[in-house]
Amino acid sequence: RALLYLMRIAVYRGDVAGVRELEQQMKALLEKGDYVNRYMIYDIIMGRFYARLGLSEKVAPWLRQEREEEETNTLFRGFDTLIKVFCLVAEKDYPAALEALELAQIRSEVRTFLLGFLEMAALEAVIRYRLGDLEGAFAALKKTYDASAPKSLNTPLTELGENMHSLIGAVLKARTERAEGKSDAQSGGEEAIPLTWLHAIRSSASAYAKKSSLVAAHYTGQEAAASADFSEHELAILGGLSRGRTAEEIAADMKISVNMVKSVIRTLYASLGAINRADAIRIATAKGILRGGRG
Repeated sequence: RALLYLMRIAVYRGDVAGVRELEQQMKALLEKGDYVNRYMIYDIIMGRFYARLGLSEKVAPWLRQEREEEETNTLFRGFDTLIKVFCLVAEKDYPAALEALELAQIRSEVRTFLLGFLEMAALEAVIRYRLGDLEGAFAALKKTYDASAPKSLNTPLTELGENMHSLIGAVLKARTERAEGKSDAQSGGEEAIPLTWLHAIRSSASAYAKKSSLVAAHYTGQEAAASADFSEHELAILGGLSRGRTAEEIAADMKISVNMVKSVIRTLYASLGAINRADAIRIATAKGILRGGRG
């Protein structure tokens, strides 16, 4: 579990190299002959990791099959059901996802823990939203807020990435329309959620979606094609940044204006989802656009 939490942190940072190193540590545990149920636990841990990234095709097939609870290690009972739910959400089979989630809410021991409850409530919110049940989605989001806000436990929401970003966008739109008298739709109680919290969660979910996509790209073999998204002009400037060159030095090297370089840098940051030079270099390296920090 410690390795799983570290992998989640690495995904949050878009740290592909860190994820790969932790995965190797996970695989090394399979060599420990006295580690009981190690193969089952490995499948569950990695299944949760893959399912969170939307890579349902990489999840061990047995985790998608119906079976008795007693067949699963008690330390991980309920996590296997959640993996199935995440896989179904990734595959956009929302009716089946809701059915599986409702079953998990009834029989899973995960729901008795705060983080488990938050994860299930957040999942319910985005699934109901995708099914068009806005009132149900808003009510589930309100439950999530009530449980998470007092302790600032936002990770279960943030890790839903684009799904959570879209749901909160719908909440904000509905609230605006009600305020302007353009809609009389039921709120599901979400009007009690502070706008500051909604905007913070939406922003962090959007950032997580960008970072996690870097890790997902590694596992789907898409990094090699990443550089095709950038022009030679942009790649040259990105290479200059990776070598520690200033905008003025890059402009002199390329015989273009400093303003042009600064404009391209802003575009690069936006395209990469980066917040500064170091972030852009790290992301570009992880995606295979830069190798070893060099253009």
